[in-house]
Amino acid sequence: GAERTTIPEELPATTNMDLQRELNQGENIEYDPRNSEDNAALDIYKLFGLDTPTGYMAMRALELAKQLRWDIPEISKFLDQSIDFVRQVFITALALQVCPNGTRAITKDKAASTLNLRYDIVDAIAKALHAEAMLAPEGEGMPEWVRANLSESDLELVATIASASGKSVIPDDIQYVLVGKTPPRQRTNYYNDVTPELARRMETDMQNVNVVLREYRDMLKTGLLREKALSFFIKVFNKARSTVNEVDDALLSCKKRGYL
Repeated sequence: GAERTTIPEELPATTNMDLQRELNQGENIEYDPRNSEDNAALDIYKLFGLDTPTGYMAMRALELAKQLRWDIPEISKFLDQSIDFVRQVFITALALQVCPNGTRAITKDKAASTLNLRYDIVDAIAKALHAEAMLAPEGEGMPEWVRANLSESDLELVATIASASGKSVIPDDIQYVLVGKTPPRQRTNYYNDVTPELARRMETDMQNVNVVLREYRDMLKTGLLREKALSFFIKVFNKARSTVNEVDDALLSCKKRGYL
């Protein structure tokens, strides 16, 4: 028969009717996914033909995090599934959300093989994310939820899986997806070697930056900028300085990730 689990004490309130009844009963629940007519995840269970309790639990885990903001340990205990399984569900869901357009098929294969999840579970997660926005890991509160529940190495794994097609995804892209936005640009691949084209581009760009900065340096040293002109320069230069600081932060991040 279906496994039984004890409901944890003091779980957050919920607006989901089925979950509310379970919480109010305060007793063991027999987890038959077909025992409720108003369970939101049940519709997805039927729609995608999930015929295993594990597949259903993956859907339910997404629902509990998205709708109720339960943490992974709470979800694990409530569903009587391992913390590792629940974590893998969210790594898969995030990878499928952040992967470049047209690459979900290869991303599903990569998720199944990397995380050792059955393909039918990964496929069901992909279909649910496509059909039911209520289960997608994005929206208000999700950036905070991810920071609290997934480690930096988990997010690196998300990016690795999402890059399976060869189109690069980096962990920073995930933050855009969590708030329902598209990352600023999609990279086609990583640069490991300094190609002649890349070298020319870097040298030219940096030389141009140096030329401009030296021009303003000379203007300042000779006193050509004063009063309002000097104040305006300080204003715009501070913006440029802020960008340089962001580049420094990005370099430190690259070192932490072992890219150097």
